[in-house]
Amino acid sequence: MTLAISAQLRIGCVQRLMFFPYWATIAQGMNDRAAELGIELCLPSEDADEEWDGPVHEVLRQQPSVVILPRSVTTAFPQALQSFAAAGIPVVGVETELSQQYASVVRADERQGTSTAVTYLFDRMDGQDKIANIFAGGGLTERHQEFHRLARHRGILLAYESEGNWDRVSG
Repeated sequence: MTLAISAQLRIGCVQRLMFFPYWATIAQGMNDRAAELGIELCLPSEDADEEWDGPVHEVLRQQPSVVILPRSVTTAFPQALQSFAAAGIPVVGVETELSQQYASVVRADERQGTSTAVTYLFDRMDGQDKIANIFAGGGLTERHQEFHRLARHRGILLAYESEGNWDRVSG
């Protein structure tokens, strides 16, 4: 599908936690798709891992038409969201809750993603192996619930389960 994109469209983005494969994959996908469509990305020279002020103001100076802010930025640095709102720049939130602060929100389908990945894994196990589940979010996420639903349905033996904190040590 070919999209007609205005040559004037400039999309800003401030990233954080790029050492997490999930966020790095999202950033790479944005870069690839923007290049395909000829859209100019307004990016800071560094990510907002330690502080938000420099990267946010660097993107603001580039005058984007819209900005994309992942939850990892808006949760750690809510002032970043306020800075773009004060400049009248619409914000698209990534992996965050719906709110009037956002022009739009983009989220993964947790249930479908879990179903696809876990079904793939369980098919290869052929009901013969034990499995460990390291989860995040206190076990109340759609991802965690879908994992358990599929494990019960398939008769998979859950040998170990623990909460992780999105890092290698707890994993």
